Amino acid sequence: MHMRTTGMIATLATLLAAGAAAQDLPGNLQVHGFVSQGYLNSSANEYIAVKTSEGSFAMTEAALNVTSQPLEGLRVGVQLYGRDLGASGNNRVTIDWAMGDYRWKNWLGFRAGRIKLPLGLYNTLRDVDMARAEILQPSGLYPISQRDLNAAFDGGSLYGTVSLGGGGSLEYEGFFGTQDLDDIYIVERFIRDGAQASLPGLAAVGLKSPSYTLGRIQADMEYLFGVNIVWRTPVPGLRVAASHEQSQSRFQSETTYFGTMGPAPVSFLVTSDTTYEYPYLCIGSAEYQHGGLKLAAEYYRDRVDQTTTLAGVPGPPTPPSESHDEGEAWYVQGSYRFNDRLQAQAYYSVYWPNRDDKDGARFVRRGQDAFRAWQKDLAFTARVDINRHWLVKGEVHLFDGAAGLSLAENTGGFEQDWSLVVLKTTFFF
Repeated sequence: MHMRTTGMIATLATLLAAGAAAQDLPGNLQVHGFVSQGYLNSSANEYIAVKTSEGSFAMTEAALNVTSQPLEGLRVGVQLYGRDLGASGNNRVTIDWAMGDYRWKNWLGFRAGRIKLPLGLYNTLRDVDMARAEILQPSGLYPISQRDLNAAFDGGSLYGTVSLGGGGSLEYEGFFGTQDLDDIYIVERFIRDGAQASLPGLAAVGLKSPSYTLGRIQADMEYLFGVNIVWRTPVPGLRVAASHEQSQSRFQSETTYFGTMGPAPVSFLVTSDTTYEYPYLCIGSAEYQHGGLKLAAEYYRDRVDQTTTLAGVPGPPTPPSESHDEGEAWYVQGSYRFNDRLQAQAYYSVYWPNRDDKDGARFVRRGQDAFRAWQKDLAFTARVDINRHWLVKGEVHLFDGAAGLSLAENTGGFEQDWSLVVLKTTFFF
């Protein structure tokens, strides 16, 4: 039996046993958990750190959380989480969130510890497969490849709910802290994509058959802060939200390049020091629910200022390089729950890493495919709840464009029009 399958079964047995034991726990101690197994198959392009073009079962998740309310107004809890998503996770168990939460008044509470990041309507539901229809959330706002980066942060937050009388109510959360970037695959992928992108330039200056290996990688987030506001309007079922975040991170790495120059083999070590500053990351959201119908739409904008210093590149000293990109994304989504067992959903999302280059002219000038400047995704989902503790989902994505895909994971090139089929089953208690 495959090691991943064995691990998933062992984890499932552990979680189910814990769930059964939870029935006998005293007081208000609660234990919950889930195990998910997925399958991905793309017609072309590798979607994430998985060989999706060949079909892959490397999509496993498991979590166990314990919460308690030892005092009135005080709640404490922790969740252990592990996943295997190609090169990401590899079934390593981590503390997904762990916090103390004290609500003094309805309008003022405080959280501290490792806290879910409150961005948009659904970022805190990334791992709650039971609470949403889709398998893959719209990737312009909630990319699955960046789950470890965007799911939670270390720090504190102030939150509360303010009544507006006949105007509904206003929920707010202001947050501040940092994120642990150690052992996050997406950080390595950013660096690997940069190294892969440099190979054609090395070949152009005479290095034959250039290749590379990554050495030391160090990533640190210096700060993160923001606010999330949700207005529950007087219209039943309608809520409107706005989010804002600022952050700054620093990535340092060593990359060794290899090749031949004439008859002689050549190698050289390049060190890179990059600062990523996000002056803003903003999301505007709206959701309407009535009976089994739910409609939602969100709009995303960000700006990243990147400064990179390289050392060890052959030739004259390389001055620091700077780039300033504004990303943009949006989606519209509709779902309908026919009964307790069956739910259907569809969404259309669009993502541009650089809103000033929506037609891909910058890529064309470099001799690359214009469609790398966008990703458009039409997705259809069917969800079947077998019973109160088991669900099955199927999803089809029709893509136009390759933005957001990894160059290092698609060394053979990209195709513009492609599809992705995703299947997933989740057991939970």
